[in-house]
Amino acid sequence: MKSLSLLIFQVWLLLCYLCSFLLLAPQVMAYLSILDSGEPTSNKEMTVGFAPQFIVSDSGGSHGTFLFKTGVGSGQDLMIQAGFGHIDFWLTLATRWIPIPDYENQPAVGVRFDGTLAREASSSIGHMRLAPFLSKRFLSEVGQLEPYLYIPFGLTIHEGKYDNIASLVVGSQIQVEDLLPLYFYVETGFDVRNSFTYVSIGILSTFQKN
Repeated sequence: MKSLSLLIFQVWLLLCYLCSFLLLAPQVMAYLSILDSGEPTSNKEMTVGFAPQFIVSDSGGSHGTFLFKTGVGSGQDLMIQAGFGHIDFWLTLATRWIPIPDYENQPAVGVRFDGTLAREASSSIGHMRLAPFLSKRFLSEVGQLEPYLYIPFGLTIHEGKYDNIASLVVGSQIQVEDLLPLYFYVETGFDVRNSFTYVSIGILSTFQKN
């Protein structure tokens, strides 16, 4: 039964990958999904995954994001994201600092910093963002849920011009015991300034380092 479930989600991952090519439409610059709760990543773990991003504002469209994450120190981790879509390609380097961990009734509190270089046709785009966040883990009938709230803001540079960017991101990590080491993200981002409203659904897997 477990192997069948894994096969179903592998097929789902392939379909999402294909959809990210088929549902493209011209629209604004791409802002990556966060896809990160307040759970710190161990130095002995690494995570890989894929998440399509479906745009529900403006003219619509979609993007796809591959990601890799590993722990680099106490309360810190490093994430690399590579994406494609209407924006031909982008590469993001992100790190989080979690000075206040999720403990008993206390939510995790931290901040994420990310920098992005992107290519659209013959133009280059750069983003730099800071994103304070809150996250709290709890158990439910579905499994372990970890809802989170991020407020990313920063600067973008495009064709020599600077502008402010900001959004509001809410989502949750979902872990189902029978499907581990696979786990999932459902996330929605809301446009605040020079962004768009989107929905992302991610599937990730965590491995132990040798």
